[in-house]
Amino acid sequence: MRIAPKWSFSKKVLAVAIVGAHLPLIALLPYVILNPQLSRVAVVGLAFLATAVATFLMVVGVRALLSPIMMTVRFLDRYEKDGVISELPGTFDDEIGRLMAGTRRVVARADQGLRELAAAASTDSLTGVFNRREGQRRLEEEVRHSRQLREPLTVLVLDLDAFKTINDDYGHGVGDRCLTHLATHAKSLVAGGGWVARWGGDEFLIALPKSDAARAAEIANALRERLMGQTIQPLKRPFSVTIGQATLQSGQDADALFRIADAALIDAKRAGRSTDATKQIGAL
Repeated sequence: MRIAPKWSFSKKVLAVAIVGAHLPLIALLPYVILNPQLSRVAVVGLAFLATAVATFLMVVGVRALLSPIMMTVRFLDRYEKDGVISELPGTFDDEIGRLMAGTRRVVARADQGLRELAAAASTDSLTGVFNRREGQRRLEEEVRHSRQLREPLTVLVLDLDAFKTINDDYGHGVGDRCLTHLATHAKSLVAGGGWVARWGGDEFLIALPKSDAARAAEIANALRERLMGQTIQPLKRPFSVTIGQATLQSGQDADALFRIADAALIDAKRAGRSTDATKQIGAL
C-alpha cells in the first residue's frame, strides 16, 4: 500500500505537523463554543485530552515517516555485518523512496566491484586457479584446520616437463595453452575435495584436505594419465608433468609442507620426468 504516492516527503512532514499539532484543538473549539455551560475544569481537561491526542497522532505520523529510513538503516547494518544485500520495498515514490532505491543500487554496484577486485586479487588471470598469494593464505588455513580436526592433509607440487622447450620451439601462446589445459584438468580432478593454485611459471600446487598419501598418489596418477592421453596442437607429443608429494606431519607449518613437496618434485625430476615422488619428514 502506497503512502500518499503523489506527495513529496516535505509535504508529508507538514501534514503530520498540522494534523498532530492543530487538528485536535481545532476540533475542540466548536465543542467548547457550543457548550458554554462547561466549567473551567472541564475545558482544561478537554484541552489536556486534545493535547494527548495530538501527541499520539504526532508520534504515529513521525514513526510512519521514519519507517523507510529505519528500513534503509537495517539494510545497511545487515550488509555491513553479513555482506547480504537484502530487499528494500519499492512502495515509497517520494524523495525517501528514491533514496532507498539509490542506496540499494549503489551498495549492489559497490559489492559487485569489491567481489571482482577480490577475485582478481586471488585468481591467476591465465589459468583461472588461485594465484600464489591466495594459495599461501589457503594453505596456512588448511594446516590449521588439519591440526584442529586431526585430519590428514596432503599437497602435490607439479610442473610441466620441458616447458621452456615448448615455449622456445612453439611460442608462449602454446605454452599458455598447456598451462591452461593442465589447470583445467587439475581442477576437475579435485573438484569438491581440494583446490589448485599456480605457484609461479609452470609450477602448480594442489591441496588435498582429508586426503592421505595413498589418495593423493591416486590423484597424481590420474592427472598424469589424463595429460598423457591428450595432445595440444601443434605439439607432436603429449605433454607430461612431474609431481612431488608430501603429507602434513607433526610440527610442520605451511612453508615446511610446501618445501618438502617441492623437494620431492626435485627428486622426481632427477629420477626421470613424468614421475612422482613422495617425501615424509617428521617434525621440523
